[in-house]
Amino acid sequence: MRDEDKTKEQLIKELGELRKQSAQKVKEIEQTKILLQSIIDESGQIVYVKKEEDLSHVWLSNEFEKSLGIKREKILGKTNCEIFGEKTDAKFDATERDILAGKRTDIEESINGRIYWTKRFAIDMPTGKRYLCGTSIDITERKQAENVLRKYKLLFSQINDLAYITDDQGNITFLNNVFEELSGHKIEEFIGKPFSPLFDDDDLKVANEMYLRTLQGESPRYELRFKDTGKLLEYKNIPLQDDKGVIIGVMGISRDITERKQVEETLRRNEQLLRTLSENYPNSYLSVIDKDMRIGFTSGREFKKQGLDPNQFVGMSIFDLFGTYDTDTLEIVKNNYRKAFVGEEITFELYVNKQYQIYHIVPLLDNRGNIDQILSVVENVTDRKQLEKQLRESQKMEAIGTLAGGIAHEFNNLLAPILGFTEMLMRDKSENVSDYERLRLIQHAGNRAKSLVQQMLAYGRQSMSQRELVRLETLVEDTINLIKNTLPSNIYVKKEIEVRLPLIFGMPNEIRQVILNLCLNASHAMPDGGELTIHLKNGGYHKFINSEGLITEGNFVGLIVCDTGSGINQANMDRIFDPFFTTKGVGEGSGLGLSVVQGIMEQHQGFIDVDSKVGDGTTFHVYFPITQEKVKPPVVKTKPLSQGNERILLIDDEPMITNLTKNMLEELGYKVTEFLDCDEALKLFTEIPQDFDLVITDYGMPKMNGKQLTEKLKEIRPDISVILFTGYGDLIAREDIHIWGMNDLLLKPFELKELSEVVREVLNKRSVKA
Repeated sequence: MRDEDKTKEQLIKELGELRKQSAQKVKEIEQTKILLQSIIDESGQIVYVKKEEDLSHVWLSNEFEKSLGIKREKILGKTNCEIFGEKTDAKFDATERDILAGKRTDIEESINGRIYWTKRFAIDMPTGKRYLCGTSIDITERKQAENVLRKYKLLFSQINDLAYITDDQGNITFLNNVFEELSGHKIEEFIGKPFSPLFDDDDLKVANEMYLRTLQGESPRYELRFKDTGKLLEYKNIPLQDDKGVIIGVMGISRDITERKQVEETLRRNEQLLRTLSENYPNSYLSVIDKDMRIGFTSGREFKKQGLDPNQFVGMSIFDLFGTYDTDTLEIVKNNYRKAFVGEEITFELYVNKQYQIYHIVPLLDNRGNIDQILSVVENVTDRKQLEKQLRESQKMEAIGTLAGGIAHEFNNLLAPILGFTEMLMRDKSENVSDYERLRLIQHAGNRAKSLVQQMLAYGRQSMSQRELVRLETLVEDTINLIKNTLPSNIYVKKEIEVRLPLIFGMPNEIRQVILNLCLNASHAMPDGGELTIHLKNGGYHKFINSEGLITEGNFVGLIVCDTGSGINQANMDRIFDPFFTTKGVGEGSGLGLSVVQGIMEQHQGFIDVDSKVGDGTTFHVYFPITQEKVKPPVVKTKPLSQGNERILLIDDEPMITNLTKNMLEELGYKVTEFLDCDEALKLFTEIPQDFDLVITDYGMPKMNGKQLTEKLKEIRPDISVILFTGYGDLIAREDIHIWGMNDLLLKPFELKELSEVVREVLNKRSVKA
């Protein structure tokens, strides 16, 4: 249908349809504008559009409105000059004209204290119109972060430790030059990249954990090792914050501690070695003293022995440690320690806490030769001092014992004729005559003197009777019963005796002598009466030093004798075992009692100790070693008086001894030729060696002794029998005389019966051999 043929109604209808379509398009356009407006507004960007003709604003985003702080209606349709007045920079408008002319610029600008990155560009519309469009992004925080980074980078670039900065994604944004030396990598290899390739798996786990903790606000300290160089570093992370306190990354400092760790490990090993040495070095404390005189380290086996914890002394000043003692002790320690800090090696001795201690002080030099510490080795020598004291006492006793043996020899030479002739006179007299009683008194006095000599020999370790298994509880019980009858009535005797004690191997008579002497000594200390207590118990384990300087140790039975007497003055304590030393008055004692006890205990391989305080009494502890031997008690055979008619050569330089022995032998029927001189006796024997059946000779004689004489006799006649008789007691052992070629030993003073038995036994053995 031609247009001109259309009816009016049709045209109106088509026009209405077009209007609907136009309205729909307008609506769609409006919706699109609203959508675009919403998208741009939600993006938070500043966006504006201006007309080319007058640069007036035709569209803007909400963020632009907010950034200017001006309502939208006061901006739309207006130019910058109309909005801001004459203050608007004309250069700014000229720039926008340049952009419309085809020039594009990206600039950084500040609006109301915020920093924006702005892009401006021209838009050509299909209608031929041109518009100026501008978009801006707020980069204030980023600029602030960059300023922070710039500040720290400048600071970190100047330090000698490794400095690092990462962003909040774990990428490295800065490393100073130290990184290359420690890691073995170039800095540019890791800028903008994660740190993970620098570490092995285990260390990387630690690094990631510390990184996350730092982003949460912590400042952890930790150690990591670069896997390519093996360098060990100590790291300290710090949260990197912007001006508002928002964490935007991690920064930190790390220090190479490889050498320090090696030194620490060396020190640790050295300390462990020192601790091991100190814990195994006997009787000692080892300490390292710092220059401020404080204990930096201490250890030692002696701490355990004393029941002390060494750690309680660490950090303590020696002034506090020794301040509890007297001023002199503290000054000695201070002066000697100060000498060590100037390079001297010092050794000194102190007596503290009832201990004898020897201090060995050595300066400890570092690798620069400085002395910041000293080593103090303190040795507890209390036991050694006591053993040395025992040794000195034993040696003194040994020396005096030798002297006692010589004195005893002289006494025996005097007693032999007294007792011998007395015995012979008594054999010739009836008990009813008055002379017999006088002779008996002489014999009694002589026997008392003989007993005194035996005590001297016991002290001098010369008197050795037969040893046997001894049950001490029985022996002590019997001896106490005997003592009770002899002690004053004002002394109360108390006994505490354990039963079934281990046996000892000893000499009963000598042990009785120990008990008697100790009890008598106690009674003399209680002239006005008191209490005497005798304990016998298992003494346990002990260690002591004998007279030869050898340490003896083992299990002992202990005999303890306590009194409530006057006690012993400390000045006399070191002399109580000296022979003839006594505090008693004249006629009250010989001073041999305790020295005899000392000698007997030496014979039994035991020891004696004493505790005493003036006014509080005295306690003696004697210890007998327990034996494991199973020895049958000896059987003593009694032989009748024996006689004979053999020929005997007798030599002794003491005329009385020679006279006595000759008389005894002749009474027994023997033919005797006596000499006072060895040379004369040897001369006669050389001339007629077969005229003698037996030789009896003394040991100690001038020119030659009995041993030397025997050797010469044996050269002349090897089968001649020889008896040695001597006043030296068991200074000469029976084993020795057989080695010397002699047949038996006879001790002075002797009785007729002893002489007859020994002579007859030797002659009988000779007859059997013949």
